[in-house]
Amino acid sequence: MNIKVYVVSDNLILRRGIRSVLDSEAGISVAGEFDSLPAARQAGDRDPPEVVVYGKRLGAAVSLKQLNEFRQYCAEWPVLLFAQPHEHDEILLLLQSGAAGCVLATDPEVMFLQALQSVAAGERWISPAVELLAREELEPAIDVDLTPREHEVIMLLAQGLDTSEIAGHLAITTQTVRNYLH
Repeated sequence: MNIKVYVVSDNLILRRGIRSVLDSEAGISVAGEFDSLPAARQAGDRDPPEVVVYGKRLGAAVSLKQLNEFRQYCAEWPVLLFAQPHEHDEILLLLQSGAAGCVLATDPEVMFLQALQSVAAGERWISPAVELLAREELEPAIDVDLTPREHEVIMLLAQGLDTSEIAGHLAITTQTVRNYLH
């Protein structure tokens, strides 16, 4: 299976670095490099990708306009975020807005390739470091004792999965997920 990828980043060096990693991998082809999602969308109308690797610097805040545009792109194509660990607030926001996954620039190359393949297969993939950041964000707000399974369910919910997606991910029924949440 050949995975067709668009690489989108406002940073030329980052685009080239991601492309270099992907070009050296059998079964993955970079169909285009773009400095913005709108530029990728124009090309995607003619030749859509299977995955978009989005390596834009997220910055201090994501505007509502950017968030709405991002949601539109995620509805069209699976988007794999390529982000810096210090951007955790924006990462969580973009994951909740529809990104299919996130890998950090500090993650090993093999993890990046695994994330890309998982997202291309229709699965959600989150860097273990991002899951840890999400857990740290939630733990101060949680003042109850949770079982490990309840914690798992809440973490998946925080990542933007709905009840049926959580059930599928954990191989339990949707009613069981609802029971954990109530």
